[in-house]
Amino acid sequence: MVENQHSTEKGGEEWEGRRADHGLPPKLSSLRRALYLKAKQEPTFRFYALYDRIYRKDTLAAAWERVKKNKGSAGVEGRGIAAICAEAGGEAKFLEEIENEVKEHRYRPARVKRVYIPKPDGRERPLGIPTVRDRVVQMAVLLILEPIFEAEFLDCSYGFRPGKSALKLIRLWLRTPVEERREGNGGKPTVSRPTQGTPQGGVISPLLANLYLHCFDKLFHCQTGPAAWAKARLIRYADDYVVMARYVGDQIVNWIEGVVEGRMRLTINREKTRTVDMREKGSSLGFLGYTMRRERDRHGRGTTYLNMCPSDKAVKKEKAALRELTDARQSHTPLPTLIERMNRNLVGWANYFSLGYPRAAYRDINAYARQRLTCHLKRRSQRSYRFPSGESAYAFLNRMGLVYL
Repeated sequence: MVENQHSTEKGGEEWEGRRADHGLPPKLSSLRRALYLKAKQEPTFRFYALYDRIYRKDTLAAAWERVKKNKGSAGVEGRGIAAICAEAGGEAKFLEEIENEVKEHRYRPARVKRVYIPKPDGRERPLGIPTVRDRVVQMAVLLILEPIFEAEFLDCSYGFRPGKSALKLIRLWLRTPVEERREGNGGKPTVSRPTQGTPQGGVISPLLANLYLHCFDKLFHCQTGPAAWAKARLIRYADDYVVMARYVGDQIVNWIEGVVEGRMRLTINREKTRTVDMREKGSSLGFLGYTMRRERDRHGRGTTYLNMCPSDKAVKKEKAALRELTDARQSHTPLPTLIERMNRNLVGWANYFSLGYPRAAYRDINAYARQRLTCHLKRRSQRSYRFPSGESAYAFLNRMGLVYL
């Protein structure tokens, strides 16, 4: 009995430490904790009665608040968050309609609006935008299912983790038609139904991806997987992963391809997949915005060390964010407000890339931030902007509070 109590307390601490339910109603937070503990202590237990938790008023209200906080565009019907709030009855009527639809099993997802966003290499990435209504229902399902699957997911997974059952709703989303408007079709939308994959851009997508790839994690770490016979380690962030071993030969490669493409019927991106020997001179590995490479000792001692720094792509992306913050549209933004926005961006970026040796990248970003802000000040003034007498632009911006990484 004492062991069981200790187990419960430990499990509760794990949940609270891993995923803080900040801002959630107390009853919903308690429910999520209870679901996590049940799944953690009884791995074979099957949750059959979850559907009514999804349309609870506190669940839908919390889902709405999170969707509203995330902002986002309207879906195919053009009904955005601001429009919903401005309607007669506002949020309360909107959530009541959703509650009744889900409760009475009348809910059906609308088509997903497909848009294309540019990638750094010049190509485009398709992104699906569900309606606000569908995002709220997806978020409600996420709030209920997340703690159950969190209890089972392995520590090697890092990505996006904070009949009449909830799985029925998931099947509906997986089969939701996609509406796409592109040039050359007379402005008419084309509608297609996905044959595989999860709805990119949907609130529920990260959980579904982790749920499916959890199978790969378990197979990798079972007695017949590379973790056992090759002492290999797996680090996975959503669908990006790195496998580390003293020797990565055909046996590991064939095993991964057999499981991912054969058993799980997924397609490996060959352009992004390669085997790297980190002992070789000039070899490098890119993962989650970092570049890792073996470098010679800077003090000439004849040894090498593993250099870990922000990738060129990550630096370029941060410069683009700073450029957007200081473009012509901000010409009327008060300088203290503009600097405050830049500081939030810079500090957040630096906190993420604080591991390893980011000093060179920090210097590059510092110089770029000051250059952009100096050009912005000169552009916003009808006459050439004059800094205080005897004070350089860098000194002036430092005095105004612009952070220096």
